[in-house]
Amino acid sequence: MGNQAVIVKIASQFHRNGLKFRNCRRLLTKSTILTYAIALLLCFQLILGKVLDDIITAPNGTLMQRLATSLLSFLSSKYGICYSLIVLLTVFSIVTIYIHRKDSLNKLVYNYRYVIAFLLFLIAVVFSVSGSSIACWGRTLPDGSNRGLLFGTPRGVRTDEWALFTPMTIAQFLDPQGKFPYNGEVFRGTATDMFIIYGQPVHDIAMLFRPFQIGFLFLGLNRGLAFFWYGRLIALFMATFEFGMLITNRDKLLSVSLGAMTTFAPVVQWWFSINGFVEMIIFSEIIIIALREFFITRNIYKKVILCAVLVISSGSFIFTLYPAWEIPMGYVIFSILIGTFASDYKIMQVRPARDFSILGIGIVTLLSISAHIAMHSSDAIHAVMNTAYPGKRISTGGGGLLLSMRYPISYFLPYIVNPEKLSIGVDGQTAFVDLFPLGLILALYLIFRKKQHDPVLISLVSIAVILGWYCFIGFPVFLAKATLLGNTITERALVIFSFVNLLLLFRSITLIRTKQFVSTFTPTIVISLIITVIIIFSCHLFEPNYMGIVQALVAGAAILLGCYFTMRADKQLIAFFCCCTAMICGLLVNPVQQGVNVATDSPLVEDVRNIVNHDKNSLWVTAVSWQGNLTTLAGAKTLTSTNTYPNSKLWNVLDPNHSREQEWNRYAHLQTTITSRHTNFSLKQVDVIQLSLSVTDLQKLHVDYIVTNDNDSKLALDHSNIATLISDRGGYSIYSIAE
Repeated sequence: MGNQAVIVKIASQFHRNGLKFRNCRRLLTKSTILTYAIALLLCFQLILGKVLDDIITAPNGTLMQRLATSLLSFLSSKYGICYSLIVLLTVFSIVTIYIHRKDSLNKLVYNYRYVIAFLLFLIAVVFSVSGSSIACWGRTLPDGSNRGLLFGTPRGVRTDEWALFTPMTIAQFLDPQGKFPYNGEVFRGTATDMFIIYGQPVHDIAMLFRPFQIGFLFLGLNRGLAFFWYGRLIALFMATFEFGMLITNRDKLLSVSLGAMTTFAPVVQWWFSINGFVEMIIFSEIIIIALREFFITRNIYKKVILCAVLVISSGSFIFTLYPAWEIPMGYVIFSILIGTFASDYKIMQVRPARDFSILGIGIVTLLSISAHIAMHSSDAIHAVMNTAYPGKRISTGGGGLLLSMRYPISYFLPYIVNPEKLSIGVDGQTAFVDLFPLGLILALYLIFRKKQHDPVLISLVSIAVILGWYCFIGFPVFLAKATLLGNTITERALVIFSFVNLLLLFRSITLIRTKQFVSTFTPTIVISLIITVIIIFSCHLFEPNYMGIVQALVAGAAILLGCYFTMRADKQLIAFFCCCTAMICGLLVNPVQQGVNVATDSPLVEDVRNIVNHDKNSLWVTAVSWQGNLTTLAGAKTLTSTNTYPNSKLWNVLDPNHSREQEWNRYAHLQTTITSRHTNFSLKQVDVIQLSLSVTDLQKLHVDYIVTNDNDSKLALDHSNIATLISDRGGYSIYSIAE
């Protein structure tokens, strides 16, 4: 018996060891497969922009042969080998650890999500990392470089960021009056409201409604820019995750997926720095979450904190001041709040006297600060409201059906921009990858066939119908004015419409109780294929020159998988699709840039700065085509920089009778040249004025210095008796003008 017990014990031990070995082998196999899949995706993403043009245009070989040649060429290079090894080892380690400790790691990350977010934010700020395309200045200025560019591609098409918004921020540090004036003198060469239009940092209580700009006041330019960029990126993901917990009934995986699809949505990343779009989404979500929680909690101290959050969020949303997105987004907030309150009214702990007293104090605070801002910015607000553009436009919408299904283009835009092949600019092409019309179809199916009268779903469908009516059919003029949607345009309203459709998609998935929308494989794949064909065909009709056969096949495969995974209601596959889409469409849109020295330390900018340091109140003109804001990088008061609203001192001289006010009374970039003839100007685009400025008018405008790289302008100045050449660098000349 003793020998038998020993044998049984030994056999049992071998069995346990065998199980452990098989488990380890399964873990290793699964890790290896996932590692190679992720590594292949990353490699494909990295080299797509480098090889796809060659693949499509190369004359010899089949498509697969050209693709294989490009891949082998990349992977056989030293860079390709190093990149592949690093990716494989890193991903293998992460995947192995995650699979082995999946549940505990998920719980750890969720419990400490704000700590992790703060650490990531801290790293970005310490190392002065941003997503600015400021390195584009290094490509255009003499003796330029890619200094500070750590990764990615600076986006030259985003001139509104690197050639306007970021120079405005730099100007606030260098203003002749001192740092952070409310009315700066660098842009337009005269007192210009720097808070109300583009929301620059100022020394004022109004900064409560620009929380992501506060970093500039304490951290300096480079770290302040990192605070601004990555503070909003991380805040957007975290706010969308918490908002997603509301939309998905606290499903963590779907909430992460929604966070990824929103944070790295093409429209978010391409518009990341301007017009307050990111802030608009962040504070919309926070308003909904905070107001709901305010009426649920019983804790008085928590209510006070939530009220303060509501005041800051509401003020920040209001003062983004971009009506084209703000008004339709306001409708979204209102509709979701109605749906949320209707859904959760049973758990709300409302005590009217206490709750409305706290909210009343918050409203008074909000109105007080808003009144303060309105008083300080009254001139700018009045000027903007009375401009020909954008102040007086009324749009009735319509014509947006094809444009609503343009999002497959976003799979290629980070790698192949080709603006000459696009019917409208990159900014007009981008949207959320919302799989429209699938979300709306699922929602209507749930409401009318499954009789799931979910208040949140119904509220989302209602606002989708209203915005869709405006975008696809259009409103009568009186209705456009009455609803305020006349202050937007179809292209901008469609962005909010696509955001609503994305929310509809996730809410519908949440409400589907079974794992499949259609019970069998064949109907599901057929319906997915039909929807995909409609989407890709519509996209091709809208952009026939850009959406060729290769692009249609690649984007079609991605959309087909997305539709199929969604209709199957498989959360794991949906999360996989969302993460891949976020990586491909949005992750690499903006570069990783360290600091702004690539622009501010340019030799030409230093030449201008040296002059400004000796003559701070000198007035400058830039005759450098689209680089009109060049001298603002040195803190020079620049008459011909972007006019965020009309400069009356300039136009009263050039058009004293205001006979052409319709042309210059607008937000405008000035493309200036100097001429020996009479001054003339013309409207080149809705926001671009071509100005030929007479030499004789320079003295009337009290101009002190001119920077130009235009040969005709140099010729006119050289033949005048008032201009003296004082510097010439790389084709850019600086002239002083006699009084």
